[in-house]
Amino acid sequence: MYGYGGEGDQLTHKHGTLSFCYNGTNAWGTGQSGTCQGSGHGYYNWVYDSCVLDQYVPGPQQTIWRKGHGAYHCDPIHAFPCDVSANDGYYPSLYDTESGYNEGTGICSFTYSGEIVSGVDNHIVQGCP
Repeated sequence: MYGYGGEGDQLTHKHGTLSFCYNGTNAWGTGQSGTCQGSGHGYYNWVYDSCVLDQYVPGPQQTIWRKGHGAYHCDPIHAFPCDVSANDGYYPSLYDTESGYNEGTGICSFTYSGEIVSGVDNHIVQGCP
């Protein structure tokens, strides 16, 4: 998630990886991970409250995946700019899903819930289209 300064104004971060092998019939997981990160801005901070692996299906099967999410808040909630939210504080959650397929392709997707400041975007580091 980023602030009004655009993508260079990183507020919260959710990262997920899925490593897998495949043989045309099945895919099987060889590793997975997920991390969450907030940010500090002097008089206010973005804090991650939880970083959870929701599901890991390592196979072997035609499609394998991992799903995770991070819950965040702006602190202190009753001071500017955290109190600008209509709900008296920002409490967004970021969700990631990484999938691997038996022919070797991978798909990464993301979504979010809660009230955000400006935008949510994804950056594919390696492997997924």
